[in-house]
Amino acid sequence: MPLSERQLDAFADKHAGQIPFDTSPRHLAGPGDARHVTHGLAAAGWATVSDPLSAEIVMASPDHRYRLQFDPQSATSAWWRLRAAPGGNDHGWYAEFGELVPAEVLAGLTDALIAPSSPQSDPWQPVTSAGWQHDDAGTALSPDSLCRIEHRPMSEFHERPSWHIEVRTSSDESFPGPRIWHAYLDEHVPDHLVGAFLGALANLRPLQRGMFDRTAHHRAVQEPSPLRPQQVVDAHTARVKTIRAQARAVRRQQTAPRDNPGAHHRRPAGRPPLTSKDASISRTTTHGRRASLRRLNRYLRHSERILASWDAFTAFNTDLDGWPFDEDAYGRRAAVRDADTAAAFAGIRPGARQLLATARLQLQHLPAHLTRDSWPGQLTILEEALSHLDTLDAQWRQTRAQLPEGAGPGSETYVDALDEHHAECWSYLDDWACHGRVILDIQAAARRAPSRPKHPQLPALTSRRSGHGARGR
Repeated sequence: MPLSERQLDAFADKHAGQIPFDTSPRHLAGPGDARHVTHGLAAAGWATVSDPLSAEIVMASPDHRYRLQFDPQSATSAWWRLRAAPGGNDHGWYAEFGELVPAEVLAGLTDALIAPSSPQSDPWQPVTSAGWQHDDAGTALSPDSLCRIEHRPMSEFHERPSWHIEVRTSSDESFPGPRIWHAYLDEHVPDHLVGAFLGALANLRPLQRGMFDRTAHHRAVQEPSPLRPQQVVDAHTARVKTIRAQARAVRRQQTAPRDNPGAHHRRPAGRPPLTSKDASISRTTTHGRRASLRRLNRYLRHSERILASWDAFTAFNTDLDGWPFDEDAYGRRAAVRDADTAAAFAGIRPGARQLLATARLQLQHLPAHLTRDSWPGQLTILEEALSHLDTLDAQWRQTRAQLPEGAGPGSETYVDALDEHHAECWSYLDDWACHGRVILDIQAAARRAPSRPKHPQLPALTSRRSGHGARGR
């Protein structure tokens, strides 16, 4: 379920009634409110897939590649676990965090995960800029020496170093005392996510805690904050609304690198040479293909409006856990969403496979610097969704043929069956709404690709008479 206004109101009710105290350093500030993490992900379209009556919270990203688990009943010291499944050319990865990790620090990582990735040349940079002691052995200490960051292999079986963060009760290296909390990020966690986490951890700005909120250690310094309670609430609300406004653009648009901002308006003089086997597909760069691309762009815009309308409905018609107040009204409104999305997709359905085939071919001939690692995986999602839709359409034709006599279009039996069909199709249509932009991005990258010689030199062909046949004479 999407993040509702009622859930934001519940956050506001808690924080508007307590006086904030500036608490530093961050690694001793205590856990804070976990909704700094979960609200941001929910605003970006992540779904809660766990039992709403359980203390455990499990959230999954829209593409199902990422999964966050918060388990306050964990049998280990890790309360937070974040997993990424392998995708395209990207490795899967894993990260875990202890009970007392500040939610705002973890939110630094999750916010970076749902935002467009940015180059991160050195994850250590925010740590050293904050005055932490960093040595050549891959270790850094906070100014109070209670927080230690290490970048090292987990064991002799791991060639690449992983990240280990520990906060302990004593600064004595010989007797560091019990561990307060820890974080572990494996060797495949992207550098920009590591940098975001370390930057949020080392940030010198204090975190806001209520007078009776739990801190991680008695050495945490608390002073009355100049912020009013409502300002704390407003800051959270503004962050969530910014994420919500940008989320679909992040999910649906993988912006290709722009070496020359005006280059995409000019058609290159030539195209990468294609084999004769590819000739039939290459001929799709005609008026018909351009029309299909326009219809796809229209579908993306239309589905955006449909989903925005659905989000507005659910915001005022569901409770704090996302359950509807009126299940019948909720079901009727969902049926409208499903039917409208299906009708919008009908315009591109006949040419959808040709769009995918051409995009695959274009991607094979694009130079690496114009491509995104996520593009092959996104095309696979679209292909699988289209296959599921073909199967569901075949089932719908069979269901329609088996309807009783007189149950034609407009009858209650027909409408109920059609609503059920649309409901089964909707998640796959939403896959196209989320990832269909990749076809337009590949097309734009192909137009920007440098031209190659129109008449490449071909290798000399051996005469048939000089080959095996000639020797046989």
